Amino acid sequence: MKRRVWFVPISLSLAVIGLAYASITTPSPPIPTLPPVQAIAPAQQGGNVLCYGGGCASMLGMMQSQINEEFFTQGFPLEDDPPVSKAQFCSNLKAQRPPNCPNLYPDSTPGVPTPGKSAYAFNQCGPNRLTMWLGDKFLSHIATNTYSGDFNAPAPGVSFLGACQSHDQCWAGGESKASCNLDFVNSMTSACNGLGSAGAIDSCRGYAGLYHFAVTSTDKSQEVYNSQLQKRECSIWAQDMRTNNCAN
Repeated sequence: MKRRVWFVPISLSLAVIGLAYASITTPSPPIPTLPPVQAIAPAQQGGNVLCYGGGCASMLGMMQSQINEEFFTQGFPLEDDPPVSKAQFCSNLKAQRPPNCPNLYPDSTPGVPTPGKSAYAFNQCGPNRLTMWLGDKFLSHIATNTYSGDFNAPAPGVSFLGACQSHDQCWAGGESKASCNLDFVNSMTSACNGLGSAGAIDSCRGYAGLYHFAVTSTDKSQEVYNSQLQKRECSIWAQDMRTNNCAN
């Protein structure tokens, strides 16, 4: 009888090995949604104008306050929600264009897709985040600890990929850097705590600490965070401009 030999595709074999190797995973980020409308007001020409961005909302509030001030000066009754001039609203909104915001179609950010642009894409845990931000500190750590060879799952049995993606989305969504970083390290540490032995937990926590250090205490991390804030501000401003047809 001939022996039957089964061949398993290499890609499938690696996938199975990876699942077995990193059996504990950090949660993936939630699906981002469009930010809530922060302000809305009737337009004098009909319809409404609305704001997703904080700067737009503040500007719209000031416009309505100025209208009521004029009503008061002229002896007219004040209105709870006075209509605004859409032309003036659009002019004011255009003046709020953020620095380094090229046009009305910037790159997409979480929950704010730009027509004609790819959806926001997550980064992974490395290698740039670690080797460039930490340099010798990371290389020294992996030389004396068990390292899987995978930046997304550096400690045997645990994947940090979900935590890294959630952290990317948090920064790119314009959230507080400190809050994003705290959620990041808590997610990784919680996953590490699911390992079986004290030695494995300590080694895993060491990597979690390094990853946390990379996003909290390096000059590069602040540069990247500031860049993400600028991109977010630009995408929200462009969303307000497009929503209110202020480009016309």
